[in-house]
Amino acid sequence: MKLAGINEMDINAKAEVDKHRVPNPAVEIALVLDTTASMKGQKLTDAKNAALDLLNIIYDGNATSPYIKVGLVPFAQAVNVGSDKASSGWIDVNGLAPYSHTHFTDTTTWHNYYAWTKLSNRPWTGCVEARSGAYDTDDTAPSSATPATLFTPYFAPDEPNPVPQITNNAYTDSTTGQAFFNDWITTESQEILTLSSTNKAKAIARLMNQAKYPGQTYNLSDAYHRGPSFGCAGTAPIVPLTNTKQTIVDGINALTADNYTHVNVGAVWGWRVLSPGAPYTEGAAYTDTHWKKIMILMTDGDDTYPSYSDGNYYHDTYKTVLKSDYSSYGHLRDNRLGTTSITSADGYLDAKLTTVCNSAKQKGIEIWTIGFDVSTTSPISTLLRNCATDTAKYMNSPTGTQLRAAFQAIGQSILETMLYISK
Repeated sequence: MKLAGINEMDINAKAEVDKHRVPNPAVEIALVLDTTASMKGQKLTDAKNAALDLLNIIYDGNATSPYIKVGLVPFAQAVNVGSDKASSGWIDVNGLAPYSHTHFTDTTTWHNYYAWTKLSNRPWTGCVEARSGAYDTDDTAPSSATPATLFTPYFAPDEPNPVPQITNNAYTDSTTGQAFFNDWITTESQEILTLSSTNKAKAIARLMNQAKYPGQTYNLSDAYHRGPSFGCAGTAPIVPLTNTKQTIVDGINALTADNYTHVNVGAVWGWRVLSPGAPYTEGAAYTDTHWKKIMILMTDGDDTYPSYSDGNYYHDTYKTVLKSDYSSYGHLRDNRLGTTSITSADGYLDAKLTTVCNSAKQKGIEIWTIGFDVSTTSPISTLLRNCATDTAKYMNSPTGTQLRAAFQAIGQSILETMLYISK
């Protein structure tokens, strides 16, 4: 070229980044959001806005995308899978699962779902209880061939009202005792129907008396949500993976806050939403390298097992009868958590969260965790840090503004992994 008198030549290089062609990796995202009572008010508004920010970033102006699937898992001390799942085949509607008969003396006919069918004013609401054993912390597909893998409909039994008085360490048949908190059948004559004179004076006999349910109604407007959904009432249903942005937006806007905190329950259902197998089957196979699975777990507090603490409702002597309010693990007295001690219950929930996080990561799920207004020295802070795929994916967000910034950063990070150099 120099011989021809050409000493310099301009060369243009151009790369085109196309956000809308994403052959590898596409993403499946489970938004696992704390909707417990401590999230009421501005905190829930902040969380909704933060989640919407993330959606706006990853969808980048599109209403749908073949390369993005998002699911929503609201949680408190239980989750709601949706009342339409009664006919899914994975809800225990026949009383096969180990915990379905816990609250009834007639274990041949009566089970949780059957009890719902005997009420007169509302069907099963969609809440489910925790599975037994290792099935509680994994994504094993439910099957009637293995009854323990089925999901038991949530049914918080009516608790005695009034509680029989105790004299000389023996129950006496009295109508002057205090009530347990979830006394949603308030007519004593119904509560003691068919009971012997001896059993009429026993709180547990009253608790397990299935004769009180047929034709029964309960007050849907009760300020404390007393009733068979107690502990899960108000928890919005899970939204399975979808590529339609508005479906998730609607789910986020419908969130309400109430009840106690079982972070492990939210985490394991986040995993199940991403899992390719039932109960939800929208997820790609774990071996499908075209899809990346991501869980975003946000909570504002430590695991808490609901305990009797309000002297206006309970007498110390009565606490030993039930030991706790109801949750997805039933009453603490049922020993479904692995302990009946209220002082150690929270630690058992923490251990389950660790198991879920480790197992989900072994499946290749990328986990981001966010502590919203939590103390950096609290147990949940350490648990979330260890749950995240790496330390950079744990975010501490003391304020609503910082929470939104955290979700925006995660959204931007996800979007960057989806950029595709087309030219």
